[in-house]
Amino acid sequence: MNFIIRSEEKGDDGSILALHQSRLGPGRFAKTSYRIREQADSDIISSCVAIIDGEVVGSVRQTWVYFKPSQACLFLGPLVVDQKSSSLGIGQALLIAAIERAEDLGAKAVILIGDHLYYQKVGFEIAHILGHAIDFPGPVDHKRLLIKNISLKHNELLEGKMTPDNKNPSHK
Repeated sequence: MNFIIRSEEKGDDGSILALHQSRLGPGRFAKTSYRIREQADSDIISSCVAIIDGEVVGSVRQTWVYFKPSQACLFLGPLVVDQKSSSLGIGQALLIAAIERAEDLGAKAVILIGDHLYYQKVGFEIAHILGHAIDFPGPVDHKRLLIKNISLKHNELLEGKMTPDNKNPSHK
């Protein structure tokens, strides 16, 4: 089956939320990552969907977060793919597209909470091993707090509270 990846559009929201419900369930709201998502909307410009036969079968959303004004990053997630399409490589394609958008939009890094074995395939590393000290609004297993460097300078670390923001830094 062929799929296409495109930018998320406002009309996709209902399909995306249905995917979230079917794949992640109501327990998703209890996760620490949702504390970030409650404070700012996802950025439609950096978020993507996968389409098969006109139907949304996958989605990845990103939210702008800051550590200081010069450290604008994207917080990735949730990444979801419809169960019947889960073996087609859609998740990896969505990740690659999201990273490319982060690069194009000037993000310093992409941050997520997830399984290192899965995400390392596209360059994510465990944040605390690299020296980053990111404060979340709830508990986080630090082995699952991952970062993909986009344009952080050598020895530039993300430290302190991660602050969500609805604004793309290029629009400030």
